[in-house]
Amino acid sequence: MSESKDAFVIMQVGEDGSDIRNRADQIFRYVIKPTLQEFNVVPHRADLESKPGSITGQIITSLIRSKLVIADLTGRNANVFYELGIAHSFAQRLVCLCEKASELPFDTKDQRVIVIGEIPLTGIPAAIVERCQDFLREALSVVLADSYSPSSPVMEAAGSQSLDKLAPSNPVASELAQVRHLLESLVHRAEESDYRTTDYDTLRDGLMKHANLGLLSPKVLQEMRRNPWLSGDMTKWLDAIMDANATAASAASEARQALARKRAAKTDEPPF
Repeated sequence: MSESKDAFVIMQVGEDGSDIRNRADQIFRYVIKPTLQEFNVVPHRADLESKPGSITGQIITSLIRSKLVIADLTGRNANVFYELGIAHSFAQRLVCLCEKASELPFDTKDQRVIVIGEIPLTGIPAAIVERCQDFLREALSVVLADSYSPSSPVMEAAGSQSLDKLAPSNPVASELAQVRHLLESLVHRAEESDYRTTDYDTLRDGLMKHANLGLLSPKVLQEMRRNPWLSGDMTKWLDAIMDANATAASAASEARQALARKRAAKTDEPPF
């Protein structure tokens, strides 16, 4: 990767000379920074920056503009979770770390998290450094891929609200809202005939984007395929979407199985 990228690192840093600061510095210096540099990503941490101006404003700007956010959730620090919420709001590429999985609040237990393990006051052991670097490399390989599409519960919810509000006056939004409801509820909408054919390019492109990531339900696609309102052209592009979705889902399944085999070969319980 030749293009340089920035990563914003959020973590509990504590006071100078404190055990919390020493831990944060070790995680940043020995795990996060060298691993990111392997991907030509430059890490930044707010307390290490010397730019003048509003610290809060700089943090928000960095969270929005950075290519990637690394969040160490250890300590359940309020500022860290505030910044995590901002990253979610803007659908940032995100990798989370934590000392113990049991420390995670309910809201973040479904996130991709690398469990670091407890670090003694004497310093981070080389074995933990190596293990965490391995798992961070795996995570970065996923989230920095050009094909990766970050998910955001905030953006998804806001998008749904926006579609519903636009639907009465915008035919494209109306089409997308109808498809979203179909995908979510599996409600058969064959009897509806108010679709405008000029809007199907938008509809097709949106479905194909998700199909290329294997995110669509085969059952729902089959339900759509059986609808009598499909024209010949629509049938062709829906078949293409089904094929793309099946291919992507199969590739993702193979990748998960390969990763599971790799993790099983390790003696430590895989944290990621």
